[in-house]
Amino acid sequence: MISEYSCPFLCNTGKACGNSCIRPEGCRFHWKAKKRVPCSDCGKPTASACGQCPDHVRGYYVTQYYIRLRLELLERLRLEMRERTFDEIMVRHRDALAKLNISLCKECLLPIKLEEEVYCDSCRSE
Repeated sequence: MISEYSCPFLCNTGKACGNSCIRPEGCRFHWKAKKRVPCSDCGKPTASACGQCPDHVRGYYVTQYYIRLRLELLERLRLEMRERTFDEIMVRHRDALAKLNISLCKECLLPIKLEEEVYCDSCRSE
């Protein structure tokens, strides 16, 4: 058998397999195997999405958890601030807006007709 390629599969030792093969994907043992990359911390081969081995992946998921918590908190604060802003605007300018026969959309604060509900057409469809 004539070999044209050497197998690029990373063994657990961290070295490439190196067996001669006819497929560019790898030798007969490894051509269907998941592609593995070295861990970003220790260099051990891993196929995880974050690029870290099981020994070091905990820090990645903890970081992702804290980022998710922070984003949820920021979204909650943004919605609360928008609600407070809408109420303050309506308290202060309700009479002037009523004279103009308009109101404000509660979501995007755009002017809408007074007869419509509290949301404009684009916000109502969501």
